[in-house]
Amino acid sequence: MNLTAKDILLRGIIKGELNEDNIAQIGIDLNVVEIFNIGSGGLIPIKGKTKLPNYTQVKPVTNSDGLKVWILSPGMYQVKFLQGCTIPLDCSLDLFPRSSLARVGGDIISPKWDPGFYTDQMGSFLVAHKTLLIEVGARIAQACVTINNPVEKPYNGQFQGR
Repeated sequence: MNLTAKDILLRGIIKGELNEDNIAQIGIDLNVVEIFNIGSGGLIPIKGKTKLPNYTQVKPVTNSDGLKVWILSPGMYQVKFLQGCTIPLDCSLDLFPRSSLARVGGDIISPKWDPGFYTDQMGSFLVAHKTLLIEVGARIAQACVTINNPVEKPYNGQFQGR
């Protein structure tokens, strides 16, 4: 069963700066505040921690309309959101692209977020299929929460709190 946006807020699952524009029917829209190019050289080992590649921050520019925007060439990027989360032991979280992002040629790629995970600033991955202009602070993803059977062992991996 999916929680409504109101239930997500009442349970304190999404935290940080929110206003009425962030509240959807069954999810909370997230505002992008940083974007990074993903370098090469990462490693996923059989045992041990994932070695991440280098990330380089994409700097926004001011366009002819006076808006601070990122200009993204086709490729994959890491994005950071203004909002964080604390996922209860009886829930999991999924991120979906907002339709406005899909309509301009972008997509969000995100794994399922496990019960017990928390962070002050959520992050995910953006694929630009076309050259994209995204205004700093735009809502590009929606967090939706599903109620599950409670887990006994909460998430405690290397990305906890990140």
